[in-house]
Amino acid sequence: MNKKVDQFYEQLQQMPNEQQAIAQQLIQAESARKRVQLLATVLDRFGVEAFVGTFVPALGDGATSAMAGAYILAEAERAGMDEEEILKLVVYQGKDFAVGAIPVIGDLADLLLSHANIKSAKVFKTRVKDLEVQAIEDGLDPKMVQLIVRAASKLEKKGDIISREELDALEKEVIAST
Repeated sequence: MNKKVDQFYEQLQQMPNEQQAIAQQLIQAESARKRVQLLATVLDRFGVEAFVGTFVPALGDGATSAMAGAYILAEAERAGMDEEEILKLVVYQGKDFAVGAIPVIGDLADLLLSHANIKSAKVFKTRVKDLEVQAIEDGLDPKMVQLIVRAASKLEKKGDIISREELDALEKEVIAST
């Protein structure tokens, strides 16, 4: 399997810089989405957040909300989310923190209603879908886009497709042309 990933990685490096940049964004966003989805599954679907809040009132809810929120915002940064997307995440996590701080009722709401982490995961999913559309509009073959998404976590481990210097030069070029 590594040989196929290596070959695919080399193929991505042969693309024009603009396409490499969007492929890199897609890899980072999809990898972040998978990690946030796992966190959401554990905390919200399996009820770990509510469980911790029940057995360590107020402090447990605050700690799990703060840690999950910080982690999700760090992943949002890695995924290249814009201010509007980040604001949605902050609102979801803030509501989760506020509701969770209410003894007993907050824990029930966490378990049955809140699901802030699942809502946050949906923001990441939307980000990936938007990047897929952008990649296709930028000339990437739709099949290539799907391969990038499916192999994202393996490709992310190999490192950046396009160097930071090349990305900065491309950004300057785009700004100069507008």
